[in-house]
Amino acid sequence: MKWITNLLLYFIFILLLFSCNNTERKLIGTWHVVKWDNPYNDSFFRNTKNFIDTIGKGHDDALNIQIYGVANMDSMRNILQKQYDSAKMAQENVSMKTVLNLKKDGVAEITTGDETKEGKWLIDKENALIIEEAGFGNPQGITKCRILELTGKKLMLRFYQENDSTTITFEPEPK
Repeated sequence: MKWITNLLLYFIFILLLFSCNNTERKLIGTWHVVKWDNPYNDSFFRNTKNFIDTIGKGHDDALNIQIYGVANMDSMRNILQKQYDSAKMAQENVSMKTVLNLKKDGVAEITTGDETKEGKWLIDKENALIIEEAGFGNPQGITKCRILELTGKKLMLRFYQENDSTTITFEPEPK
């Protein structure tokens, strides 16, 4: 009876081993970002837009001068809107130009804009993607990403940093 239990455990171990290798095989390649979701950033931009749209409304010129130092709030909103648009575009450009290249030899290259950082990647026992020393802003140099979805056409990762999380959706680089 003990040999049957050992045989079953062996088969379960082999099955787990092959499933991990299958995940690794599916991950190998170059992936580019198609969607970047961060609730904190989304909230920040939404709140900032609301502030710009409402700043100085409901006050007279004297109170606007006292609070904001200017009476012409339309010009102030216009200046703030241009700064907002510039910041939002810069953030979107960086995130949407991010490319993740996971190589067979365990090397990970992360390109954001004109900068490429290199590290190592592996799949841990929880089936999470671990990227070491790639510099995602993590002071320990290790980033752990939960694999939410992995197909031949889509990779969805979620990573956490302090009390914040980001979900990134990738598609394979066209060949």
